[in-house]
Amino acid sequence: MGKFSLGGCMQGIARANSKNLAGFVEGSITHLKKGERQVLVENGKVICFIVGEDDIIIDKSQVQSIECVVQGMTRKYGEKTYNCNSYAVTLKNGESGTFTIFSGMAANFMLAMK
Repeated sequence: MGKFSLGGCMQGIARANSKNLAGFVEGSITHLKKGERQVLVENGKVICFIVGEDDIIIDKSQVQSIECVVQGMTRKYGEKTYNCNSYAVTLKNGESGTFTIFSGMAANFMLAMK
């Protein structure tokens, strides 16, 4: 478990405003009892993060299955509304999650996961 620090908080804010921000994930993949993590796609990997916790880094070698379950949904983030796609992902270790990915980042997300 990560520790809270001002530096970590500032890094989280910078990440949340990053051009690499791809969306959100919920489910056992997050290692959270409830809630969701934000998702970045960087250097061919998917990074699931939340301030105060360790990152979860996923690459295609860990993915057992991925399926687009909803296309063209909308999701409000901040003051903007984004078009998104939703993907059901199962990892080889049995963890699973639902990724809500901004449509503009869907291709990068799929390249990192498949």
